[in-house]
Amino acid sequence: MQNETVRINVPDIPVKVCEEAKQRIGMISGLHYHDEIEFIPVYDGEFICVVDGKRYTAHAGQTIFINSGVPHSTYCFDEGTRSGLIQFRTSDFMDIEVTGIIRYSLRFAYYTDEPVRILDSKDIFRSAVFIINEFGSRGVAYTLMIKSAVIRLLALLYREGILTESYHSLTGVEAKKIMPALEYINENYSEALTLDGVSARLGFDKSYFCRIFKKAVGATFTQYLNFVRVCKAEKMLTHTEDSILEISEKIGYSSVSYFNREFKRYKSCSPTVYRMASCSTM
Repeated sequence: MQNETVRINVPDIPVKVCEEAKQRIGMISGLHYHDEIEFIPVYDGEFICVVDGKRYTAHAGQTIFINSGVPHSTYCFDEGTRSGLIQFRTSDFMDIEVTGIIRYSLRFAYYTDEPVRILDSKDIFRSAVFIINEFGSRGVAYTLMIKSAVIRLLALLYREGILTESYHSLTGVEAKKIMPALEYINENYSEALTLDGVSARLGFDKSYFCRIFKKAVGATFTQYLNFVRVCKAEKMLTHTEDSILEISEKIGYSSVSYFNREFKRYKSCSPTVYRMASCSTM
């Protein structure tokens, strides 16, 4: 599977835009993923996105939303299909410094149970089309128009409940209190970490620690620990020849089946499929 490098093409703004175009029949893009979120407004016909064998089909007037880090491939089997494309990193448009400690917290904040969604929202479709049209016309101050429209697009995602605003809590009082815990997890994820052990080590009452951790991160201690371990496993799967069992042990799992289950929960495919797809494109 290819970790696609998204090439920004809007001057001074970290956004990639592809103008409206007629799609060829068959596979449009092979299995790949990227750190950016992606919008594909469908003007005519139908556009297909496949994630872990599940098929998502969007028709004219709908928008495909693909979350960051989701392995996917795209297809078209309708000769009349026309679509555009917009990609950007959500964090580039957030008024918050992305440090090493909170990087995984941000990724978790942007995680959704559905890696791909077919959106019927006319507001989201119109906003996406507006960005594509501005990019195509390149009129006066078009980059500012695109920037404002991207921010509006993000606001609509939050309003529609597609993304949550839990990232705001990362700069709150609770976040400052649990920052040592995030740092400790980031540095010791491969150890047999437990809620009791980490809260005691950092001098927190267990119940209080649970409460402020979930408020700050939007997840339980165990959920967040599993997410960090899965993020660490991604690199090992693509940059080492370690077996799945070895990787699961190196990131702190005593059960490879548990690792497989958690990896699929967050990446929408098994570690084995992730690696096989990666090797096929290297």
